[in-house]
Amino acid sequence: MESILRPPKPTANLVKSGAASATYFAAGFKDCDKDYAKNGCEINVHTDPNNCGNCGIKCGGCANAVPTCKSGKGEFSCTAPYQNCDNSWSDGWEINVSNDVNNCGGCRKKCSPVAHANVKCSNSKCEYTCHPGWRNCDNNWMNGCETEMRGGILQEVAEV
Repeated sequence: MESILRPPKPTANLVKSGAASATYFAAGFKDCDKDYAKNGCEINVHTDPNNCGNCGIKCGGCANAVPTCKSGKGEFSCTAPYQNCDNSWSDGWEINVSNDVNNCGGCRKKCSPVAHANVKCSNSKCEYTCHPGWRNCDNNWMNGCETEMRGGILQEVAEV
């Protein structure tokens, strides 16, 4: 008479590991440490990124990504605030969209240059600072720093 050993997690779907074997395990679980008597089938190969699909198969990695295992297949999720802006997996998630003026807040969201101002991307938002001697008196960054200061006196810049 064969004995049925219980898997580490209860399930209604038990699978026999071999025709002459008395070892049963929960579907998706495997005995990766080869110590069934101690801890049964301890690894869920459908979700474990270090044993994805089978024991010892690690999900590959790429820059700024976290490997995950879904249904026994390796996948990646990016580490915020990085994104894969060139659609190439060879360099992973290569752009930090929180501080890149060409990809500010997302891929290909470029901070537009404006007159007499420096631009930077900070916390995924475009930020502008006027060059010395210039001011943004109308608070409209679309026309940049439109007012020149000379000797502490405002000088309007003629728009052409």
